[in-house]
Order: sequence, then structure tokens, then C-alpha cells
Amino acid sequence: MRDLPSVLPKYMKALLKSLAFIILYISIYFAAQVAVTVIYSAMIITHMIITGQSIDWTSVYDVILVNTTTAVLISILLTLPIYFIIPKIQKQNFFDVFKFKKTGISILGLSLILGTSLNRFISHAFSYLERLTPLENVMQEHQETIGRIMEGNFVIVFITVGIMAPIIEEIIFRGLVLNELKKVVPACPAIILQAIIFGIYHMNPLQGVYASLLGIVLGIAAEKTGSIWTPILIHISFNSISTLLSKMPVDIPESYFPSSEHFAFVSSIVFTALSFALILRLSSRHRDITSE
Repeated sequence: MRDLPSVLPKYMKALLKSLAFIILYISIYFAAQVAVTVIYSAMIITHMIITGQSIDWTSVYDVILVNTTTAVLISILLTLPIYFIIPKIQKQNFFDVFKFKKTGISILGLSLILGTSLNRFISHAFSYLERLTPLENVMQEHQETIGRIMEGNFVIVFITVGIMAPIIEEIIFRGLVLNELKKVVPACPAIILQAIIFGIYHMNPLQGVYASLLGIVLGIAAEKTGSIWTPILIHISFNSISTLLSKMPVDIPESYFPSSEHFAFVSSIVFTALSFALILRLSSRHRDITSE
């Protein structure tokens, strides 16, 4: 306790430094998305003026929404090299900082299963929640917005949402942000904090809730396996299944299989729990072998 007055200023300085870097890391990607979207919007409006079309702001917004993934993909391609440069500026190796380390094939396969089953679990959980709480309008608006975004070119949507967004988000949140937090707090609170930041980043209450839940799973996976490939694959499979399902035209009536939804929900819980437990178990065994 006697050392507290001398230690506290140093800790606060380290904390503020880490928070400043976290804001910087997130702002780079966010600013790129805003800038690209503004430029793209200006191009759409300019095209409408040149061609003599009347500017209907509802239609402009709709066009921008459908082409959101194109703007996001451009911003990813613009900012990804910056995140490669950051470790070099700090005189560190990119692959060591972000833990692009080899991990077992079994863990990688289980990561894909975990991402898919976790996606289905969260989807079913929110479906049940919608019936139990007065959130129908909020969820409907969210689904309509996501639906319009998914109506863009399938190849671009899949590459952006299913592959590139998970990669850059893992580099930012389970790489840079988690590393900064671990400098000032233990691993457990660091994982929780980065998950909360990940949820807030999505700037949507509904997305924020399940993004935070996903962020905790991804944070634990990154920490326990010691490789960023694990959360990247979990995230890719999580996003990809949503992208693929959004393009499926089949709409089976709810009454077709009365108990199918309950079975799917329970199955998603079982597969999520088993795959996550196996990843942790295999990671522990892998660390024991490498430490011998």
C-alpha cells in the first residue's frame, strides 16, 4: 500500500497510452469506411445530377445500402497495409505481433464448426428472445437493413462479409486491441473489455450484443490457442454461414416441422459447447507437448 502513490501514476500513464493506441487502431479502419462511403455517395449523387435524374434521397440511401459491401471492401484493401506497417514502426515482426502461428488441423476444423454452430445458436436465441420481449420492431428493422446489404453482388458480399471483414477485424480486435489491453490488465478482463469494445464498434444495439458474445469466444480462442488463425476461422465461418443463408430462396413454413426449431437450437448449443471444449482441450495438449 505504501508504494501505491508512486505506482499509480505509472499505471495510469500506461493505461492512457494503451487506450490512445486502441482508439487510433480502430479509428484508422472506421475513418476509411466513412471516407469511402462519402466519396461513393457523392459519386452516386453526381451521376444522378449529370443524367438529369431527380434526387430521391430514399433511393440514394437504398443504392448506398446495397453497395455497402463494396465500400467496406475498398476500405479494407486501403487500411490492411497500414496494419502491416504498424508493427514495423514499433520495430516488431507483423506475424509475431498478431500471432500468425501454426496450429493443428483438428483445431482449424473445429474452429469452422464452432463458428457455424455459434451463428445458429445466436440466431435461434434471438428468435426466441423476439417472441418473449417487445423487440419485434427493432429486430425487424435490423433484419431489413442486413437484408438490403446482402442484396449486393454475391461474390463481393461473400468476399467482404465472409472473408475479408473477419480477417481485418481479428487483426484489429484480437490482435492490436487485445495486446494493448493485456499490457495494463490481466488476460481475463482484457478479453471481456475487447469484446465490449468490439460490440460497441458495430454501433447497433442488436449487433452489439451478439458481437460482444462472439468477441468473448474469439478472445478466449486467440488467447488459449496462441494463434490468430483460430479466431479468424471461427469468425469467417460465423459470417459466411449468414451470407450463404441470406441467398437461400427456400422458405420452409414454421409448421412444417413443429419441433425442428427446438431441435436445431439444442443442436447448436451442443455443437458450440463440444467444439469449443475440444479446441481448448487440444490447445492445452499442444502447449504441453511444445513445452516438453
